[in-house]
Amino acid sequence: MSRKFRVYLVQLASILALCHIEVYNVAKSIDVSPKILKLLNPELRYKILPPEKYLLKVPPGSGQTLIAKLDKIPVSSPPAKKYVYHRIRRGETLSVIARRYKTSVRRIMRTN
Repeated sequence: MSRKFRVYLVQLASILALCHIEVYNVAKSIDVSPKILKLLNPELRYKILPPEKYLLKVPPGSGQTLIAKLDKIPVSSPPAKKYVYHRIRRGETLSVIARRYKTSVRRIMRTN
């Protein structure tokens, strides 16, 4: 089965983002599907922009709209770490480890 593809050359706009913003909120503010932004920015592994400078690629014509609405997009915080890796040392028990990480022995057992 052969498939035919059409190739379109499109000049993209790039915006320099300086804070955590969710891709969904950016897409909503410029009336674009979040899937399109994800396709244009495949290096974003999570659905949030990194905290350092990031050159966000947006569809043509959306750059000026995004710049105008950038201050109104809520800043997000990345999700908290849910797991911590711990190398068990000789003599450590689950109760000692649980106290150190402020959790219960049962939660540690369930996670592992």
